[in-house]
Amino acid sequence: GDARASPPPRPAAMADAGEAAEGAAEAWVALTQNTLGCLIAKPRMLPDRLRKPPFRFLFDAAAEVARQTGFGLAELFGGDLGDKPALPASREDKLAFLERWIAAVAAVVGDQAPDIAHVSAHNIVCGAHPEWTNFLLQCTAAAGWPDYCGVSPSPTALAAAEA
Repeated sequence: GDARASPPPRPAAMADAGEAAEGAAEAWVALTQNTLGCLIAKPRMLPDRLRKPPFRFLFDAAAEVARQTGFGLAELFGGDLGDKPALPASREDKLAFLERWIAAVAAVVGDQAPDIAHVSAHNIVCGAHPEWTNFLLQCTAAAGWPDYCGVSPSPTALAAAEA
């Protein structure tokens, strides 16, 4: 059974974009579930994780994409994942990993997703602006599976669409 508690009801105006997944998930949560969430089995793209993505979760997602597609393998993991890639421990190492990830994604999909420039490694480590962290995950799906996955609308575009 699925014992997750349902989120509180949202105002009707906000629900329509994300209604397909999770009842009333934010549009940016639903987009991540419908892109990267359909392409990798683990870590699971659960709404709670996507609303406040822990570094370990993001690292595991990047490792799984590299394992399946080769995207980011050289840039993020030195060309070799091994059985268990070493998790960056210090804040500096985490920031450096995230900066390399953002740069690798921008190198592949930056033309279609100029808003990738708004993704900040510092914000990701602080847990701020999770909609932009989700945009990084969505763009990672587009970079890893270009034939399958287009670039999602950025949080800026989503906000404009809701306005």
